[in-house]
Amino acid sequence: MSERKSKRLVIDACVVRAAGDKEQGISSKCRRFLDETLRICDRMVMTPKLRQEWNKHQSLFATKWRASMIARKKMVPIQDSGDVTLLIEVQDAAESGAGRREMTKDIHLMEAALATDHIVVTIERDSFARFERIKAKVPRLAGVQVFNPTSGKPL
Repeated sequence: MSERKSKRLVIDACVVRAAGDKEQGISSKCRRFLDETLRICDRMVMTPKLRQEWNKHQSLFATKWRASMIARKKMVPIQDSGDVTLLIEVQDAAESGAGRREMTKDIHLMEAALATDHIVVTIERDSFARFERIKAKVPRLAGVQVFNPTSGKPL
């Protein structure tokens, strides 16, 4: 029986914000996902921009969880890529001004996913649904999987 290969996950700050101390619903599902990630072999990707978002939005639970991930050497630091070409491609493919703004705000997550194992974990459906719709126009994004921990499936 072969072991499952460790995945490097780009975990959006909205997931750690949602993993607050409520017992049911989105909070408990996000906490359960984070606990499972800590327990199994997967690792978290951290860029400077993502670290800023986490520091601004994380709950007490998420603060402790991140410290546990770091202690277990399960944090993968990478640099923000600032891929201007990708940004231009995404902005050109956007369906509207609002979509362009949303995707520009979250493009650093897609860049981090492209630099690692092509997985973004988020509960933000609207922004990432926009990315899904432009994948035909921006082929580099086609391999990026967006996973929602509250449903347990891709967006």
